Amino acid sequence: MGEKEIPEGQLADGQDLVDNRNAEPYIEDYSEDRNLIIFKVSAANNTILTGDAIARFIAEGRAVELQAMGAGAVNQAIKGFARASNFLVRSNVFLVMDVFFRNVPIEGFPEEKTLMVFKLMKLDKMPAFPIRT
Repeated sequence: MGEKEIPEGQLADGQDLVDNRNAEPYIEDYSEDRNLIIFKVSAANNTILTGDAIARFIAEGRAVELQAMGAGAVNQAIKGFARASNFLVRSNVFLVMDVFFRNVPIEGFPEEKTLMVFKLMKLDKMPAFPIRT
């Protein structure tokens, strides 16, 4: 109906962004490091789609950062990582995860809230520590 067709995975202004909170995680591609994709994971995210999106970006050679606030969101982030890792290991692509906390201001709250951040990176070879294949 006169609407401009937007390529899948992009906003009208051409940014790489997927925002379907009931399925895929909210993905931001605006970090200072253009090789880093930031996922804002919620408890409502679909684990399969989250894992598949992680695997897609890792396979492209990009680093992925998952940001989760709350137990449900952390659970979905970990399950997404597990799905992506199990999928990629079949192609001899190995993931490593660095976990840390970050305090961020949230509109409407007087105090900063703490996010759990999972930074995922691709390894070029099998890690020295044992992993399940």
